[in-house]
Amino acid sequence: MHLDRPPLIDWYRRNRARSRALFDLVDDEAYYTKPIALRHPIVFYEGHLPAFSFNTLVKKALGGASIDGRLETLFARGIDPHETAGPKETAADAAWPTREVVHQFAEEADHQVLRALANADVDRPGDLRRLARELARSPKARRLAPATWSFIRQRRRKTR
Repeated sequence: MHLDRPPLIDWYRRNRARSRALFDLVDDEAYYTKPIALRHPIVFYEGHLPAFSFNTLVKKALGGASIDGRLETLFARGIDPHETAGPKETAADAAWPTREVVHQFAEEADHQVLRALANADVDRPGDLRRLARELARSPKARRLAPATWSFIRQRRRKTR
């Protein structure tokens, strides 16, 4: 069975554009705040979505090179801070990057994911084909907790 790449690429682009538009609603003051105490700040979630796709498809499945190891690790952590607390550092202690740095990282991660979806050998049977399809289409992998989206809506940028 042949993997139909153009619809996967279109779906991925639409999901990422929608995510970017939602994060653009968050004002700069709220960007580094936590939606609720048990969550990471909003900056984490904007970086987590492209990092998840990049780390899973490009790095792990295809053996691609790193973009920025620190950001890939920072944004690859579990969704909840208690899932990520190590002996020396918790997610709350992390030095969060600027919004511009997150956008640059996301742009490069998306570029590499799209290039892989368009050109990589993901057409062979088995796990890689399933993985490529899931990354491009799965709303579950891209969905944030309702509390996080509620916080984003409440703290959105004021329109003039």
